[in-house]
Amino acid sequence: MQLLELEKETLDNGGLRLVADNREPHRFPVIEKQFVSFMFLRVNPDWRKLDSEAKRIFKSEFQNIFSQYDEEMLLFSYSLVGFDSKADLMFWRISNSLDSIQDMTAKLYRTNLGSFLETTDNYLSVTKKRMFISYVENSNLEDRFHIVAGEKKYHFVYPCAKHSDWYAKSG
Repeated sequence: MQLLELEKETLDNGGLRLVADNREPHRFPVIEKQFVSFMFLRVNPDWRKLDSEAKRIFKSEFQNIFSQYDEEMLLFSYSLVGFDSKADLMFWRISNSLDSIQDMTAKLYRTNLGSFLETTDNYLSVTKKRMFISYVENSNLEDRFHIVAGEKKYHFVYPCAKHSDWYAKSG
């Protein structure tokens, strides 16, 4: 009981403060902006007509190009077979550079397998106050500002664009 009395006496105005004063702006951790790309691809039906050895060679060539970007990007690939009638694959790419995303896309399209691919949708965004981090190295560092990417088997993409008329709406 004495502890409670002591606490009451030390408060500035004798009341209970549940939130911090807004005298100083809240300081967010420094987050580098990241570019996030969701690329949806359809495989041309002619792909199924190729012999298995050609498919193996083409996939290996494609995989080698894809893997070259492991160091500079967070890369995740998802099969959409059976889930989406418009696309067969989705690549989720997170990078600090738009040039890297564009360079990777161009090189993938120049492969033999790339000639069988068609982009059905492509979404690009920029993070502002959150950063995606690698699951392998940082699985215990997730917090309000850092999100571990790629740890789940499935990934749901909900595209949303905010135009100037959206910002003009009253709260």
